[in-house]
Amino acid sequence: MKIITATSVQNRFGQYLDECDREAVGISRNGRMKGILMGIHEYDALKAIEAAYLADLAKSATDADFLGTDESEAILRALPKPGAQIVDSEAELRQRRKKVS
Repeated sequence: MKIITATSVQNRFGQYLDECDREAVGISRNGRMKGILMGIHEYDALKAIEAAYLADLAKSATDADFLGTDESEAILRALPKPGAQIVDSEAELRQRRKKVS
């Protein structure tokens, strides 16, 4: 990856815009990396990888028997309303869990 200064990008933006189609261009300011200029195809590929990763995480959670949407919403509905008395005993807690299932 080519690394250039922010001033250079400002002065020759068109040139670096063309270059980023071939490879990512790192942008630095005061000796520190501040950003990366990349072509749209590379960006699209990264977003596709991210989407696949998130879909895999969701599938893993489902396969691991995490709660689904309906079950989660039922539990949230069963929670006490703001200002309501908090459940203190194990027996009360078990009763609330039974109501949800």
